[in-house]
Amino acid sequence: MANYRTLFQLAAMSVVVSGFIYSFKHDPTLMQLATHHAMMQSDIQAIIMAGGKITDFDDNHKPTIARVYLILGVSADSSSESLRQKYTEILLGEGWKQVKSLDGKQFFCKQGVYASMLPPHDEYGMSLTMEFDTSSILQCKKLLPEN
Repeated sequence: MANYRTLFQLAAMSVVVSGFIYSFKHDPTLMQLATHHAMMQSDIQAIIMAGGKITDFDDNHKPTIARVYLILGVSADSSSESLRQKYTEILLGEGWKQVKSLDGKQFFCKQGVYASMLPPHDEYGMSLTMEFDTSSILQCKKLLPEN
């Protein structure tokens, strides 16, 4: 019985070690996270300066490992299609590429950062989310093969 326990412990330990190795190999480095986070902050500041009443702004407040994100919410009374168009033009001017549009939602990529913008809604307003992690890098590579 003790041999099975030892075997199980060794197997569990090898899974954990493999996970750490995979994580170190594929997750963004701290330097990449800091650089991309600064870029995201700069771009979202340009959006904020364009107008719209901001109701929610989450600048990576939840501590995460190998991930940074920004969430911007705009009130329903200041959301409009023209404001969304203005935000889109700012993103494109900052080097973002629109990668798809689905049911009024717009999706963008820039340097492995994935962003989504929800259309104006009478009750909820608009929102813009930017995130950078392993998943966003893979998503942008899939949608923009030249990256």
